[in-house]
Amino acid sequence: CNSKPFFEAVLASVDTNKWKEFKIIESNLGEAVIFALTYKNWWNGEMVVLTKKYHLDVFKMLAPEVPVIFCKEKSSFWETSEYKKHIFSFVLSNHDLGQMNLTQKHLFENWQNYLGKNLQTQKYSAPVVSEEAQKSALQKLNKMGLSLDNLIFVSDEALSLSPLPEEFWTSVTNAIKDKKYQIFINKSKGDNTLTIEETYFVATQCKMIIALRSGLIDLLCMINKPLRIIYTTNPAITDIQPMYDLTKFPFCTKDVIEYNTNTD
Repeated sequence: CNSKPFFEAVLASVDTNKWKEFKIIESNLGEAVIFALTYKNWWNGEMVVLTKKYHLDVFKMLAPEVPVIFCKEKSSFWETSEYKKHIFSFVLSNHDLGQMNLTQKHLFENWQNYLGKNLQTQKYSAPVVSEEAQKSALQKLNKMGLSLDNLIFVSDEALSLSPLPEEFWTSVTNAIKDKKYQIFINKSKGDNTLTIEETYFVATQCKMIIALRSGLIDLLCMINKPLRIIYTTNPAITDIQPMYDLTKFPFCTKDVIEYNTNTD
C-alpha cells in the first residue's frame, strides 16, 4: 500500500472485531531482524504494519505466523493511537530506539530491559528460505558468472557507518582471488541486487562472510559460517561496536572475529 487513500481502503475491508489493533515497525533492517526473532515476546495477535520492503522478507523468513501489511508512506494514523476504530502503536518507535542508544549499552540488552524478558535462553530457529527465492538467487548468480562453488561473500556497504577506502576492498578481493575463490559482492542497488531472502540463501552457501558491520549482519550472523566483521566510525557515536557487538547476540555463530578501526 503506497498511499493513505489505499491504506484507508484496506482498513475499511478489515474486520475490526478481529483486527482492531496494529503494531507498526519503522526501523532499519537490523532492528527489524531483532523484532522478528523475538516476536513472541511482544506480539499479541495484532496485525503488523511494515514500512520497508525488506521488512517483508524478514518477517516471511523469521516470523511467518505474524499477519502483516506493507505501507510504504507515512500516513496520518501514525500520529494518533486510534484511527477509524483501529488502535495503532509502535513495536519500538525510532525515538525510543534513539533514547536507548544514548545509554551506550548493547542493543540486545536494552531490548531485553524494554520487554522485561530474558532473551538469552530463548530458542532461535534458522530463517526459512523459500524454493522460489533459492531458484531466483541461483539465476542471478548465473547472470553474474558465479556459482555456489568456493564462494566468498563480501559486503562493503553499511547505512550507519563510514565506508572503508576502495583500496582496502581491492586488497581483500585480490587476496581472495589469489586463493582461487569466487567472490560475491553484495550490493543494495543495481541490476544484480538480491532480495534479503536471496542474500541470506547465498550467504548460507558461502565459505566465509567478510563484511562491514550493517543491519544485514544481524541476520547473516545466524549462519554457521566463518564471519569476519569490520566496524568503522559512526557520525553520532565514535565507537559503535560496544552497542552492536555480535558476540552479545545469543543466536550468533561462534566463528566470528570483529575488527574495529577505532582501535586497530
